[in-house]
Amino acid sequence: MQISDPSREGISCLDTGKRFRRKHRLLKHDVLPLLRDGARLARAEVVIKLNENTHTIGRIAIAVPKRILKRAIDRNRVKRVIREEFRQHALRAVPVDMLVTLRSVVGVRRGEHAMGRQQRQQLRATLAHLFRDISRRFGGVV
Repeated sequence: MQISDPSREGISCLDTGKRFRRKHRLLKHDVLPLLRDGARLARAEVVIKLNENTHTIGRIAIAVPKRILKRAIDRNRVKRVIREEFRQHALRAVPVDMLVTLRSVVGVRRGEHAMGRQQRQQLRATLAHLFRDISRRFGGVV
């Protein structure tokens, strides 16, 4: 038996406009100029290359090397965390292209089979810090 909340009647998570949509993905042909000319922000486990774009939205590409995390489930989980932080920090409204590359995972040796809760929290904190910097630099919502 499912109890419905009358205040949420007719509203689904898809209606909120906060989804990560296809238009927010940075395509392959747009990554090369970004690698060549993009500004670089880095922390211990993440490197972000970024450029302003001519669109009205922010776009993101994510690279998680197999040499850092061997298992596909761990790589996919990291990509989900990065997309979620991108969405939550309202960077979709900042006209910037960015390539987020995982350089290492704190607490996990290269090639290990672990991406635990503590590592995800550390990654979220690092991304939040970097995304706030980007938001301030390009005039987005902090």
